Amino acid sequence: MVMMSTSGNLEVAVATNDDYITKAFIADGDIQHAQTRRKLIDNNSGFISIDCGESEDYTDPSSGIFYQTDAEFIGTGKNKQISSESMTLAPKDQRSKNLRSFDEGIKNCYTLRKPSQGKDDKYLLRGSFMYGNYDGKNEIPKFDLYLGVNFWVTVELEKVLSYFYEEIIFVPATDLIYVCLVNTGSGIPFISALELRLLDNPIYAELGPSLQTAHRYDVGSNQSNGATAYNPPAKVFSTAIKAQSASDAIEYTWNPIDPNSDTYVYLHFAEIEPLPNATQRKLYISLNGDPYRGEQPIKLEYLKAITAKSLLLLLTNQEDVNAIMNLKKNVTAEKKDWQGDPCLPINYTWQGLHCSDENAPRIISL
Repeated sequence: MVMMSTSGNLEVAVATNDDYITKAFIADGDIQHAQTRRKLIDNNSGFISIDCGESEDYTDPSSGIFYQTDAEFIGTGKNKQISSESMTLAPKDQRSKNLRSFDEGIKNCYTLRKPSQGKDDKYLLRGSFMYGNYDGKNEIPKFDLYLGVNFWVTVELEKVLSYFYEEIIFVPATDLIYVCLVNTGSGIPFISALELRLLDNPIYAELGPSLQTAHRYDVGSNQSNGATAYNPPAKVFSTAIKAQSASDAIEYTWNPIDPNSDTYVYLHFAEIEPLPNATQRKLYISLNGDPYRGEQPIKLEYLKAITAKSLLLLLTNQEDVNAIMNLKKNVTAEKKDWQGDPCLPINYTWQGLHCSDENAPRIISL
């Protein structure tokens, strides 16, 4: 495996000649996989798996993962199903059939409790989305996701039947993790699935507190493999793409999620054919024009890019949060907008609260 980092526009070339030419571009949609097949029956500890909008818990037969309904994680929104026409065309993944939509309130938040065995460890959080014309309007909404008090990403699907997910790797600041969908005036927010995974991969430990997945490519395969939504499985390493000759290059080019953030690129290699006696496969990898030389036509198995994500805002003072949460339980009038952090983000402070402008805000009055 090779790991590289860069910032700005990203161009990765794997070649055996200094004079390489662009050979291929991979569209974002090719890696927005619809299914998850990796077998995880042996160990689901550290997992929270939520099928949003589903009415009953179940175990996914293809992965062995236990999925819960979202009833205990959020008190707002409505359960919906994608349209009957979309049902016939949608991926087989059960999580693509249902969703929860939020036609009331600006900010609606899921509350996840961090598994006890994952204290101070990194987690992968994934939100999955499939519109499927559930409302009959055939108008794909656009909205924002927040992780706690920090902006995560804008969700904008390309097609009615796009099954799309966003991922972030982070260390939770508290035992409670808020995942908030924010209505920005461009359609009603919705979500199909929400998954939290405790990571044991030591690679991510070196790369800062928060990372956002940008792209994954199963190179050499003619089918998308949903298993790559977790880690590159053995099946990924059974295929590869090979340059036509030692003078050709294999190149991937894409625009970064955030031009001002660092992007880390992981390249996985595995030899799948015998080489002549005493021959080694050597190659160079060029990242925005910094190559090293090789001799054999190269074979690339798997490529992943992740982008550093800044989560800089501090949460509201914890003592104040505890106090207002206790008050919330006893408020007779339902406070549907009292979700997530009480004071932050500033534009989404709980209705009726007044907070200080400190780094970790205090609740001044109600």
